[in-house]
Amino acid sequence: MLLADRWGGLPEIGLLCPVDRILSVRDYGRRREYCAGRDYALTETGDFSVPDGSALYDLACPYDRYYQERYIPGVNRPMLGGGAQLRTEASGGCGGLTDFQLRITYRRRTAFPGPIPPAKGGLLPRTAGRLKRGEHFTVALLGDSISAGWSASGFAGLPPFQPPYFRLFTEALRQRCPVREHNLSVGGKTSVWGREAAQTAALAAAEPDLAIVAFGMNDGASERMTAEIFRGNVAEIVRAVRSRCPHTEWLLVSPMLPNGELGYEEGISVLQHQHEYAAALAELEREFGGVAVADVTSVHRALLGRKAYRDMSANNINHPNDFLHRVYAQVLLRTLCPG
Repeated sequence: MLLADRWGGLPEIGLLCPVDRILSVRDYGRRREYCAGRDYALTETGDFSVPDGSALYDLACPYDRYYQERYIPGVNRPMLGGGAQLRTEASGGCGGLTDFQLRITYRRRTAFPGPIPPAKGGLLPRTAGRLKRGEHFTVALLGDSISAGWSASGFAGLPPFQPPYFRLFTEALRQRCPVREHNLSVGGKTSVWGREAAQTAALAAAEPDLAIVAFGMNDGASERMTAEIFRGNVAEIVRAVRSRCPHTEWLLVSPMLPNGELGYEEGISVLQHQHEYAAALAELEREFGGVAVADVTSVHRALLGRKAYRDMSANNINHPNDFLHRVYAQVLLRTLCPG
């Protein structure tokens, strides 16, 4: 995301990996391509720089629009150390943070600096077998707003109309076999809702070969939703569905992290327990057969070591942009690989 400094300048930007060669620079919707030399350049260290007179200055978010002096409920989001940040969302024709974001395609100098999710297809033998043989495959997803599709451009109805992570995932599976998909996710929900009889019955009614459970973002914002309680809720979802569909195998998805600088209200961070849930889900992987954890949390944490939160979000608090939806899909697909 292009964020101007206090004086209207654009600092150098470190991308995920040091850049060997930039192939293209476009606005988020891919409607405009920017010119090397005139609009951007590479530093000797492989960072991205914006020269004076670049058209990219027109795309940048002004400093005082992103960082605001005081919190006003319903207008912005409170920062934990005082002041506030931009409140926005990619929805209803508004691009949210994506209005200020670039899509930079480049060849990197080094390998991905973060953890590579382990391949766990061996924990899901029935799923792995059906995919290998190209047999008809049913997959169902139960989760919150991220899994419902917020804020992928395709979900928001904005260019370039990239599908959310679940559709990216199922389209990749369709390269190997026919897939029937069911997305039962609802925005704003938690694992408490997910374990209710109505939700587990709907998940079982889909008769999935693979069930995906992806809660945690909304759970983790509550001080009371400890890792142990979250673990118990997800375990109950698995048990309830298995009583009706014993053949179903499971992917349990740990969440991306929220913007830890912000709160829904003053003094209370939205980042409470989300970072603890991957370990809690790993306990279920060891406890149940036919269960594998897709650890998005660890990958996102590594990304945050190189990129700002605003580079990967569309609403600046807890929804992924297209880039992070692709990361979700990649983690799920990597987890399904043979071990």
